[in-house]
Amino acid sequence: MSARILHSFCLIVIQIFFLIGCENSPAKEPEVAGTASVSGKANPEVAGEDWPVFLGSHHYGISTETDLLDSWPTQGPKLVWKRKVGTGYSAPSIRGNRLVVHHRIKDEEIVECLDAQTAKVLWEYTGFKEIKKKKDGEMGVDPKLLEILVCPLTKGALDYDKKKSELISREAGLAYPIRDGIPIMLPDEARKLDD
Repeated sequence: MSARILHSFCLIVIQIFFLIGCENSPAKEPEVAGTASVSGKANPEVAGEDWPVFLGSHHYGISTETDLLDSWPTQGPKLVWKRKVGTGYSAPSIRGNRLVVHHRIKDEEIVECLDAQTAKVLWEYTGFKEIKKKKDGEMGVDPKLLEILVCPLTKGALDYDKKKSELISREAGLAYPIRDGIPIMLPDEARKLDD
């Protein structure tokens, strides 16, 4: 795999964690009528479900929406808003009235959280560093990624073992491997600490 593809994968993981953090955004705005709340509790006027990750919240790419149109209007659906973004390799993520999009403009990686009704930018993050191969051929791990990752079983903190290229969860007794700069956060792939 090329370094750019691996880098994009890491940034998609970061986008998911940023989406989870959207509800803690300092730029939190009042809920817009007709949307779900950021807490996940449905507003009675909700017209759609959240789509927080690739393939949707059920992970199989099928929406559970009901009361959909049998056919589109001749002019197509009403355009709510339009926004120019850079290139990207991930789909927008939606949770409540927040939409997170990851894209690139020139050499700058950007993750933005937008109001889904108005496209107003609620926050953005642009502090990514390009992942580069070290002299020994190993891929570096983005320090920002290490700051936000937690153990998927305990939700507890992880310790980075640079020498073994692992993330250690003492609480779970597991060491998650890092391969080509990508933390593999799957318990089945983790090494038991007593090994």
